[in-house]
Amino acid sequence: MKYIFSAASLLIYAFSTFAKEIPKEIAISSPDRRVSCVFSLEDGVPLAEVAFENKRVFTSHLGRVCEKGKVSDFKITSVNREWKPVWGFKEKYPENYTQLEVVLVRDQAKDSERSLQTLLLRCYNEGFAVRSKFMMEPYGLTAFSKERTDWRFEKGTAAWPIEWAESTFPADPIPLEKLSPEPAWRMPLTMRVANDCYASLFEAHAENYPRSFLQAEGGVLSPRFAVGVKEGRGEIFTPWRAVALASSPAELIERAYFVENLNPPCAIADTSWIKPGYCISDHGNFKLKTDDVISSAKYAKAIGVKYIQIDWGWYGTEYEWTDEDRASYLSRHPELKNEKTWIENTKANPYTTAFGVVPYHPYWPYSGHSHVELDIPAIVAEFRKHDIGLCLYIHGSILEKYDMDELFATYAKWGVVGLKPGFVAYGSQASTDFIRKLCATAAKHRLWLDIHDAYVPDGMERTWPNLMISEGGGGEEGNHPVRQDVALPFTRCLVGPFDYTPGLFYYRKARATKLHKAAMLLAYPGPTAIMRGSAKELVEKNASIVEFLSALPWNYDDTRVYDAEISRHLTVVRRKGRDYFIASLTGDEAHETSLSLSFLEENKKYKLTLWRDDEKCAGTPRGFVREERFVTKGGVLKIAMSASGGFCALVREEKE
Repeated sequence: MKYIFSAASLLIYAFSTFAKEIPKEIAISSPDRRVSCVFSLEDGVPLAEVAFENKRVFTSHLGRVCEKGKVSDFKITSVNREWKPVWGFKEKYPENYTQLEVVLVRDQAKDSERSLQTLLLRCYNEGFAVRSKFMMEPYGLTAFSKERTDWRFEKGTAAWPIEWAESTFPADPIPLEKLSPEPAWRMPLTMRVANDCYASLFEAHAENYPRSFLQAEGGVLSPRFAVGVKEGRGEIFTPWRAVALASSPAELIERAYFVENLNPPCAIADTSWIKPGYCISDHGNFKLKTDDVISSAKYAKAIGVKYIQIDWGWYGTEYEWTDEDRASYLSRHPELKNEKTWIENTKANPYTTAFGVVPYHPYWPYSGHSHVELDIPAIVAEFRKHDIGLCLYIHGSILEKYDMDELFATYAKWGVVGLKPGFVAYGSQASTDFIRKLCATAAKHRLWLDIHDAYVPDGMERTWPNLMISEGGGGEEGNHPVRQDVALPFTRCLVGPFDYTPGLFYYRKARATKLHKAAMLLAYPGPTAIMRGSAKELVEKNASIVEFLSALPWNYDDTRVYDAEISRHLTVVRRKGRDYFIASLTGDEAHETSLSLSFLEENKKYKLTLWRDDEKCAGTPRGFVREERFVTKGGVLKIAMSASGGFCALVREEKE
């Protein structure tokens, strides 16, 4: 089959649609002609052959498992536009695609019979996507457990797979045929396709539908429902099954808005209250006592913090304990026999603040607990003086138990501006609906969200931009090898901002230099990051880097990626107005980057402020140095970085 389509051939297809003539093959290509698709039927089964830059990447059987069919109608349309995100890594996101809509009916169907399914196939400049629309039994609830969709990538394709959301990515890609059928593999799945291009497989706009993992069988990939089955009646849409395509790993990152393009436009009429800015957690910053919390605001403001988050403990235990839970805990902590406050705090009432001892978990072997004395209104009032908003953690089971609308109205009345729902159920159709309800309800009460644990984004941030960040990945809490830091921008981060629980200049063990950690705040996309570690210590002991951190706008007009190799090294340049922000990371190996400053404007002089690892402290978390120099367009920035290292730079136009 040929993959180059002329304007004349597309005109023939458009005429065929009008004339109701159905060719054996129907071809479409993206507006920039880099992505192309040929649709056909293989013994009655829908088939797409997808190519990138005229080289076949994969073939894919499409749609739901059902009877074999024939094409009764088709239509080709195109969209060429752009849209402005509430926050993002470009001022505007391009949305350019050609769509093929194919109606399939049974082989022996009469004109009056309804279609088996309608397939929507899109060739975007950024990749290929397909979804299916069909009718389930309209008069009663029915269910199905799988789809027919699969992906058969070209021989030689290898992937960076993980078995669960918080697993560690491999340093080198694994051939698809070596992936075992069990366990299911997580999306997005990033691949190198026979050295011809790079691809990342993901799902988008999952609504009223289970989320999916990937099953590998002899190199063939197919979606598997994460939990349960799809139930429903009447008209059903599957999520978009999409493959981002790029000539390089760097291009994958630069086009990571693709997942959002596959979602509906913003559903929030007034988004002025959604304000990018980074956040610090109570971890390493303050105890859960009113005066201590309030005192943290001064140091938070000094490093440019917009939000402060109080994690578990403020309303008691994360979830309500049973009598058996309390008995178990007391048996291991007899010293609390006469301390009565902890028992009341295990009722986990989210409408009140706890007082006294709050135990962490009834069965975990260590004796974690906090002493809580909080006055939320007083904290909010003091934070407002510093233009800082308060965010609160809440367990997913609590959100399921109580009236979410009433609860969020209460928090809004308190003056809270954000929530971190943790241990939110993920995977089933019911939990997919719950998460969408969570975002919509939070938006109603002007609360932004940081959804934690297994939830992996599907681009819903376009529709609900109050969902500013999510976990769904293996971050610093997991103590992964440092290569994980340089794998995530090419994998998990391709589908949305990632809360990797950054511990700036601290976290359990020193696994990277200070500049490596600071660079992650720019290299990872998103309007916020929820940092752990002492803001006070940062101001007092690492004041130099505060200049860079406090300058970060968390919302950018353009992003470019250079010198990028998955799991090994990465350099990102983001622009806001006339200011440029640069960050670079290394993994397990040292690397020298050579960055051309060709992105600067002609005939202008810029001041470059550079923070790099101190060579005397190479490979340690201890030191870094600050340098200044003047640069112009066409100059080259060469920086030698140690393993687990990095650098940060700020480039600003020098005014006459």
